[in-house]
Amino acid sequence: MNIFFYIISILILFRFLYVVHFYYRVIKKWKLTKGEIQSYKIDVGSGSDAGWEEQIIYEYTVNIIKFTSNKITNNFVYNPPYESWVRYYSKLKLREGQIVDVFYNPKNVRKSIIDNTFDYRNFILLFFAVLIFVIATQID
Repeated sequence: MNIFFYIISILILFRFLYVVHFYYRVIKKWKLTKGEIQSYKIDVGSGSDAGWEEQIIYEYTVNIIKFTSNKITNNFVYNPPYESWVRYYSKLKLREGQIVDVFYNPKNVRKSIIDNTFDYRNFILLFFAVLIFVIATQID
């Protein structure tokens, strides 16, 4: 049974390391352009977590070709149980029609995000990875 916990803790650790690598290495190679938010709302998310989340569609132009995306960040995102929490904890304070910085991958311009900063709440992942690992070592 502890092998299951070891695997889970390693997977969570890899997710944390991916986010760190992305924000401290990969994003530095991405290009910057301007984009406009076409649609923005806060709604109940889909899936098993079903918390409130920001749902967005933005448009940006690269070499006179327009692209759309709905990706805000690569950070770990917690979907809170209350709509007001999303508004309070949102770093970007987005709204329809707002002009935003869009960071896109020059090798695949369809990949883009609008939040290029590492969120220190990602350390929650590291905490859970260590906690699960410790629990696994205590199980006989």
